[in-house]
Amino acid sequence: MMFSKLIFISTLGLYAGSVLFAENVKGPIIRHEQLNPGLDRQVNIVPMRKYKSEVTYTVTTLPRHGTLYYDGVKIEDPGFTLNDPNKVTIDPEDGNITAVFSYTSTDSAGNVSAPRNIIMRFLDIQISGSVFHDYDGNGIVDGDRISNLNGEPLYVTLVNKENRILSSKLVSKKGRYRFDNSDGLQPNTNYAIIISTQKNVFSSILPEKWSYSGENINSLGRGKDGHKDGIIVVKVREKDIADIDFGLDIRPVAENKKQPTQLNPGGETQVVVPVLEGSDAENGEKVRFYISELPKNATLYNNGKEVSKAGIEIKDPDRLTLDPDDGDQSVVFHYVTADKIGVLSYPAIVEMSFSGLTISGQVLNDGNKNEIVDGQPISALDDSKLYVTLLNDRNIVLGSVETDAEGRYRFDGTQGVVPESDYRVVLSTEPNAKRSHLPKVWNASSEGIMGKNLKSDSLKDGSVAVHVGKKDVSDVDFGVNKKPEAETLRVEPQLNPGGEARVGVPV
Repeated sequence: MMFSKLIFISTLGLYAGSVLFAENVKGPIIRHEQLNPGLDRQVNIVPMRKYKSEVTYTVTTLPRHGTLYYDGVKIEDPGFTLNDPNKVTIDPEDGNITAVFSYTSTDSAGNVSAPRNIIMRFLDIQISGSVFHDYDGNGIVDGDRISNLNGEPLYVTLVNKENRILSSKLVSKKGRYRFDNSDGLQPNTNYAIIISTQKNVFSSILPEKWSYSGENINSLGRGKDGHKDGIIVVKVREKDIADIDFGLDIRPVAENKKQPTQLNPGGETQVVVPVLEGSDAENGEKVRFYISELPKNATLYNNGKEVSKAGIEIKDPDRLTLDPDDGDQSVVFHYVTADKIGVLSYPAIVEMSFSGLTISGQVLNDGNKNEIVDGQPISALDDSKLYVTLLNDRNIVLGSVETDAEGRYRFDGTQGVVPESDYRVVLSTEPNAKRSHLPKVWNASSEGIMGKNLKSDSLKDGSVAVHVGKKDVSDVDFGVNKKPEAETLRVEPQLNPGGEARVGVPV
């Protein structure tokens, strides 16, 4: 019984040489070379073909660097007999190894051949790279190699296309890492490599102060990928891949800003925003500023131009202003800084609080003529509701509100109350009235700013002039009085007594 020479077949794009169990060919040794499949994966010993059923084969020695299987069952000892070489497989040890075993064949007449050797050479495949402290902004992944971030060790994790973690390794003290056949690396397969301070993770995790400056397979070309997420996808084919590199960078800093509460200027008046500040500890160079989230209750301006969307660079961080909505407001917006290579800081918050001004008062049933506005609260005149209207110094209606059950009313910044402004407040049974209208049997008995002057004004016209400075104006009160009613009496006709005679008048 003789052996064939080495036969190469193409399997999944690999040169996967296979050998023949044969009877009548010359050559006692067959050499076979292919990429190691790795882990517990098996490969066939021979190509699929039909063998003579009357011939049996006996494994006489087992390989030292691999495990033989027949029809999926491990061959434990020499002397194992088989009749279908198609079912023989080998699981080689990981790495660069040579597996050698021998067999004999026995024909139908009982003739046994001399032992023949099968030599199978399996080649390892590797991927490797480095981790750099990369902050120079030169567009490529380079810098000083690092193995930890402020004392926290770095790990590199290998994940296959089935999203299964194959291996997770500590980055060496020289800032390098490597995966090979023993880690489950196979040819013609895609993998993800993840840099992290935690082992066995599917996404990168870094300390708060650190971020990603880029990733790249530098052995294939200079540059950086477009994601900057601490993950590289590697397409492994039939050769080693080196310089699969990660760049890490210390984040720049953006400082929080908070101002004490200030008076809301009202209207469209803008106020100055605190100067945005940030820094980059790595090289001391200036950082760039970007608005990451706009305020919801104010309009932000950059050098006089409205900032209409987030993400806009602020080239003059000392020239921001904003126009807060009227009234009591807590205005919040966020910004970030970016360093030379575009790594962003965590968002910083700018907080500005504004207090709005108010005009308020009450309507009272006041008929005691004591020259002050007092009496019992009243919210309606008979069946007529009461309204108080606010007008500005141009006699434009700014707002009109119905008095509550206690006869109270209130205007604030949402209706246009702003500092250092003059207003007029009008009481009426009609909303939005510029002059007071009351039922015929009612009259305005008094009005005035009781918190400022205890005396009522002398006009008694249901209107009060109010100047708002830098404080709320309260107790802008109105007094109303129901007029007395005289009963009409009619007496039946009677004779005139004449002369100076008097007659009684009905009570």
